[in-house]
Amino acid sequence: MADQTSNLYLNGCNFYTTVTGCRFTKGSVFFDNKVLAISNAAKGITASTPLTQAASTATLLNNISAVAWSPDGRYIATAGAVASSGQLQILYFNGSNSLTSYATDGTPASETSSAAWSPDGKYIALVCYAVNKLFFILY
Repeated sequence: MADQTSNLYLNGCNFYTTVTGCRFTKGSVFFDNKVLAISNAAKGITASTPLTQAASTATLLNNISAVAWSPDGRYIATAGAVASSGQLQILYFNGSNSLTSYATDGTPASETSSAAWSPDGKYIALVCYAVNKLFFILY
């Protein structure tokens, strides 16, 4: 929300957030007519919780140096560290046990040090240290 005058009205609906949660620092949120707010943000990993592999991909991803989840949690963007094998790959995660290749692009993702999705999920920002540039890629 842009400033203190921003308002979000929720009226008789379900309000879901991702596991990263939702934090409003400006403006007001109004709940009206039985709004159900659901978030898994409070769920944590404890020492007694066994870690289980949720999914893997059969695609060989060489020299990955950057990984970023899409805001909706359905896609993972990966980019490579080595110019000869580095490429931007977007993998689809079905939510339970499968990762499949959704899209690939060999430029300019080689020698990438970090990747991040825009909040609306339309763009991926890549920092490519070999050429000292920041790229925005339309998804």
